[in-house]
Amino acid sequence: MSKRRAPLTQRQKLFIGAYQANGGNATDAAKQAGYSAHTARSQGQRLLTHVDIAAEIARGCQKRLDKYEVTADRIVRELALLGFANMQDYMRANEGGDPYLDFSALSRDQAAALQEVTVERYVEGRGEDAREVKRVKFKLADKRSALVDLGKTIGMFTEKRDVNVTGGVTLSVEERDRMAKKQLEELWGPVLELEAEELAAEAEQERQDSLRAGDALDPTH
Repeated sequence: MSKRRAPLTQRQKLFIGAYQANGGNATDAAKQAGYSAHTARSQGQRLLTHVDIAAEIARGCQKRLDKYEVTADRIVRELALLGFANMQDYMRANEGGDPYLDFSALSRDQAAALQEVTVERYVEGRGEDAREVKRVKFKLADKRSALVDLGKTIGMFTEKRDVNVTGGVTLSVEERDRMAKKQLEELWGPVLELEAEELAAEAEQERQDSLRAGDALDPTH
């Protein structure tokens, strides 16, 4: 017979709600849930590995995606509309070759790439020579940014992995990580020891909360 898992504690539920509300910042969510500021980062990462918490976060995320019909195909298509937009789709040329805007046949897909449209009206000249002028300006979304994001989704671009340091020496990522780890241990060793003590205390408090939550659901208690 499998052992029944204890229900989520109130603090764990607060973490889930805060994590979903702030866009996925585990450290801030842990702080909002009542964890110590010193241990919030570690607690946030630990809570994300909790099976029931991860499942609840995934359900909430999927629910929002379903509500707004967000799919990978739609995201890729929208990036493509921005990245492959062309100025010629929004402009025409008169007999003299001078360009002018023409939005009369603008499609919904073409409109998706419009980031800004500004209409200015002013009077030019004075007296009998005065005339009303209308100037329309438009701005397309950043093509380069959209194309880079699109390229990343299909694996076209990879990050450079060599790191240059003072003296012209090039370190591999592994060497850089080892150096950074050693420096962090020397600098933060005492702090991490204190954090470990706080983590242990919070873990014990969470265990007690979980036991109380389980007892509240058990009719024999």
